[in-house]
Amino acid sequence: MTELLISNLQKHGIAIMDMRGQGPSTSALRSSKSTAVFFSVLYNTPTIKDMDTAALTRDCATLERALTYGDSRDIDAKDLCNELKVLSRRLDSEAKPLDALEYISRHQMASLYPNAFVAQRVLLTLPVTVASGERTFSKLKLIKNDLRSTMSQERLNGLATISIDHELSYEINLQQAVHAFAASSQTRVAETSLSYQPCGLPLACL
Repeated sequence: MTELLISNLQKHGIAIMDMRGQGPSTSALRSSKSTAVFFSVLYNTPTIKDMDTAALTRDCATLERALTYGDSRDIDAKDLCNELKVLSRRLDSEAKPLDALEYISRHQMASLYPNAFVAQRVLLTLPVTVASGERTFSKLKLIKNDLRSTMSQERLNGLATISIDHELSYEINLQQAVHAFAASSQTRVAETSLSYQPCGLPLACL
């Protein structure tokens, strides 16, 4: 069931890698005013084709710095600048950031516009407030308690995904989930049955 839920999230462009809360956490990205400054170049993508090259390069460099963490960075300013120039010619004049992201996803062009794809996803998934992030950590405290201190990261990801994104769980076909679980359990049941006598008692009880 967890795998089906994660696949539904991936269809929406959400990759579940790690639920430990790592990623952008600077106060600048939490501020809506700063966010508008950093991502201003993405709000009017269709008009970029008529934008001054120097101004576009400056805005892309600003966004690159905002999405840089230590020695790693999510986008390259120069490549983003070139991608936005090409993408702006393919979008309607009234296109919004969501329209640009849907265009890339619908035509499977993520490999052609990797920097624009990442930047648009970051912009559209930034919370307006930190309440959702706080609820996430509250859920994690309930899931990983003292009785589950040895829980693996994969299991934690699955339980947290089901708990936090429970609305998407309604899209899961339960019959399909049952069949998937049964298929994965057949091998385990077969191995377990080898340790039992025909009478149904374990060998240790005989």
